[in-house]
Amino acid sequence: SLNPAGIGMYTRSDVSISAMLQVIKSPTTGERYYSSNTPSRDQEFKETTTRFGFSNMGAIFNVYTGAGALTNLNIGVTYNRIADFNRSMLTASRYNPATESMANLFCLEATLDKLAPNDNGNMPYGYDPRFWGAALAYNSYLIDHDEQGWYISSIAETSEVDQYSAINTRGSLDEYTLTAGLNFLDIFYLGASIGIQSLRYRHEVFYGENYYHQP
Repeated sequence: SLNPAGIGMYTRSDVSISAMLQVIKSPTTGERYYSSNTPSRDQEFKETTTRFGFSNMGAIFNVYTGAGALTNLNIGVTYNRIADFNRSMLTASRYNPATESMANLFCLEATLDKLAPNDNGNMPYGYDPRFWGAALAYNSYLIDHDEQGWYISSIAETSEVDQYSAINTRGSLDEYTLTAGLNFLDIFYLGASIGIQSLRYRHEVFYGENYYHQP
């Protein structure tokens, strides 16, 4: 950013631009994960991103120069990229027992929250978002309920479970400033600055499981 009073020292206009080139590559060699875009598990864990942008842009305009008590009057505008939130991450865990499936968590959630289907086979949950996971799992026949309680109904006990997730964040924290600086006889400098910050942030999480039945 700019020292508000310091820009009074400029005797002519000036422009400054700082470019930014990010080359990020983060592979995990030897590990692969399943992708719905391909029929086989042949996708490497890697993320490569090349981005071009501007981390800083600024301009100072000499709007007045005189021979009296006021020597210079300058106006400055700047842009600064304070933080960059663009990140991508892939995680996976393979060959887990069926009891470690997300369906098991839904059974536990339904048990702790004392959810149960009624005589019509519908599970009332009051449309509370806390119960959406268990309710959707029941409505999609992933879990079921009997006299013994909740159990996983669509995954065989001998199945193996591959679990994977993708986490993506996008956005930035930017600052825009408007600055004015006064120079009195090259002795006394006075300045003021107004800063406005802009925050953009998006966080996306995808979670998936694949089941492989072992007879």
